[in-house]
Amino acid sequence: MGKKGYNLTMKNKDARSLPPDKQEDIRKKAVHAVLKDGKTRAETAKAFGVSRQRVELWVKEYRKGGMTALRSGKRGRPAGGALSPAQSAKITAILKDTPGPVTRKAAAELIKHELNIEVSVWTAGRYLARWGLKRRKT
Repeated sequence: MGKKGYNLTMKNKDARSLPPDKQEDIRKKAVHAVLKDGKTRAETAKAFGVSRQRVELWVKEYRKGGMTALRSGKRGRPAGGALSPAQSAKITAILKDTPGPVTRKAAAELIKHELNIEVSVWTAGRYLARWGLKRRKT
């Protein structure tokens, strides 16, 4: 490993387990190694503990958008959901008039029909639970 490489210990088996700022630093140094130092993508990948394809992607992103393209973005599931509070109110009003428990599939189809928004049956189930409505698992 060269001076510019990272020592990925057993605790950090690969770059994905590093914090975002360290990942960003690796991306920038890897692109620099390829474009400025003339290293191959395979050498760079090995030195930084990433795949050759990942290095290639970073180089393409850099060429397209500069250093800003290599910045770390937000991680994790986005907050909120696909439905606004007004949309949720519309769907719950319809569902509350429906007798008996509602299936997740039926809730997903209703959302698609009324709002033209596709949600999975799993998401529909989470909405039903959030709205406090009884549901069946089919």
